[in-house]
Amino acid sequence: MSLRMQDLVLPVLAAGAVAAVIRARGDRAAKTPRGRLRELAWCAALLVISISVLSAFYPLFARNNLQWWALLIPLAAVIFLLVRPLPAQRVVPVVLILYGLFGFVVARVYVDGGMNTYGVTMVGNPDVEADFILPQAYLLMLLGGWLAWRSADPVLARARAWLRLDEGESPGHQLPRLLLLPVLAVAAGLVTPDLWLASGDGIAWTALVLSGGLIAVRRWPVRAARLATIGMLCLGVAGPLIAVFWHNGLVAPNQMGAQLLPYGAVLVSTQNSADAAAVEGLGILALGVWLAPQMFPQVRRLFGLAP
Repeated sequence: MSLRMQDLVLPVLAAGAVAAVIRARGDRAAKTPRGRLRELAWCAALLVISISVLSAFYPLFARNNLQWWALLIPLAAVIFLLVRPLPAQRVVPVVLILYGLFGFVVARVYVDGGMNTYGVTMVGNPDVEADFILPQAYLLMLLGGWLAWRSADPVLARARAWLRLDEGESPGHQLPRLLLLPVLAVAAGLVTPDLWLASGDGIAWTALVLSGGLIAVRRWPVRAARLATIGMLCLGVAGPLIAVFWHNGLVAPNQMGAQLLPYGAVLVSTQNSADAAAVEGLGILALGVWLAPQMFPQVRRLFGLAP
């Protein structure tokens, strides 16, 4: 009887679970039961993410007859937990952000049957399942970003220091400029869907957008916050416009192989999804309107608000 790759996933996970328990019990930094439980949770999260990534990438390996290589994904997580070169709380936020960005790739190719699973969604046919790809992608990115923002890990703390996010600064002052990063992701996916997180020229374009956003947050925090606010106002207006003009030539309705329009967490392919984009746009617009008086003194003076 031949041994299949799938037969080894469970033993690898079991080994990972044992390694996580050993790591949590032996971690000198986690001296209290609560600290050990927190470390165990980080390790468990890394294992769950590795399986989710495996399920997403497995079809790519299978099409090239490289199924056994896919086992390296959870195996790498187990080896990481055993060798312990880095704390899991440092790796999990980064992997969540990268896996969230990968959702844009899945949204682009899923109609052609390029992926079987992304997160908790079975992918492969142009159906309602498409509605759950981008929400998961943004949820993963925002969760990873929030964990990196609030993490006590020294490496992530140095990354925050590079972005000039001072420990003494209140989150309310940091958040507006950090919003520039998801705003750029939404805008790039909407305006350049064929380039955003695509191969070829898309690699350079994606790197330019992300690096430009990070540099703006670091060097021009006030301008970054204002640019994020302007971006939310523009993107908020775009949502209702998509719903109004969807059948009037803005974008062709989805057919097999047709171009889909990513707008934030909505993958627009039908009039119903275009209407959902309008609702999302109104929410983005409301957030931009709320931030505008805080970011622009001219707006406060215009409405007679206190400076």
